[in-house]
Amino acid sequence: MVDKGEKCPDVQSASTLIKRRAYIKGKLTQLAKEDYSLLTVEGLVLKEERVRALFAEYERFTLEISETSQPDTETPGEADKNYFTALTAIKQRLTQLSNTDSKNTNSKPSFKVPELKINKFKGNYADYKSFIQLFNAAIDSNDKLQQIHKLCLLQGYLEGEPLDLIKNLPLISESYTEAKNILEQRYHNTYRIKNEHIGRILDITTVSKPTAANLREFVANTKQEKAALKNLGQGVESWDALLVCILTRKLDAYSVREFHLSRSSNEEPTLISLMHFLEKRATALEDSRLTASATIPGPAKATHAKKSCARSRAERTCP
Repeated sequence: MVDKGEKCPDVQSASTLIKRRAYIKGKLTQLAKEDYSLLTVEGLVLKEERVRALFAEYERFTLEISETSQPDTETPGEADKNYFTALTAIKQRLTQLSNTDSKNTNSKPSFKVPELKINKFKGNYADYKSFIQLFNAAIDSNDKLQQIHKLCLLQGYLEGEPLDLIKNLPLISESYTEAKNILEQRYHNTYRIKNEHIGRILDITTVSKPTAANLREFVANTKQEKAALKNLGQGVESWDALLVCILTRKLDAYSVREFHLSRSSNEEPTLISLMHFLEKRATALEDSRLTASATIPGPAKATHAKKSCARSRAERTCP
């Protein structure tokens, strides 16, 4: 039985943990405010390790406190903010040193990162191959960039899960190769990539209104996904019957009817013939619209549009 003047062991333990956590939090606050402009690369790496170790201790104490009966009055987010502030400052200083070293080293003259548009990779399997090839061409193959600089650039082009996979790697040169290996093992999955492209064909936007723009977008998306599957070694040349069946279900009834009327009854439809038909139809719609705009007087345009619209609806309801 515990005397009234004494604290129970659970409260004493929680009190000790809270004091230790407060000490760690104070250290993180100091590191967040520290000036890193005079530190060398080696010093920055040591500081980074120190920041990560302190934050791990802070999270451990927080977890242990939560398992006691003592209420926790800690303001959430303060330590996290100081942790990320310190890491960001260290990372920025390392990037500055990397740029300076590149300019001052004879074997590595000053450089300018190629102005090449690289979309951020967010974890979609179908986008990985094009992303990594573009990154390799623009960044990885540039021998004027140091490994640690390439790592910072790689992190900048990632978002979501891909960034989470590598963001906690230490900011040292060796981590660049490790980061690329992690991404390669996670996203270079041919089966999943093929599935993504097949899924895009199955989910292609339905053409409910057969305008020239809608038809051209439909054709472009279809060709793009077919080409991607072909480049992955998939034998899509023998998929005509399957693809024509899937894609005609995505078109408006009038376009499908016109397509079947345009071919011989004993001729088996192919994907090429369907794409060719849609491209011709889109061109015809564009030409007819331009001709109508050029020949119809201004006041008569509204009347003509109404008649044309009524005639179009009547045609679509014909057997």
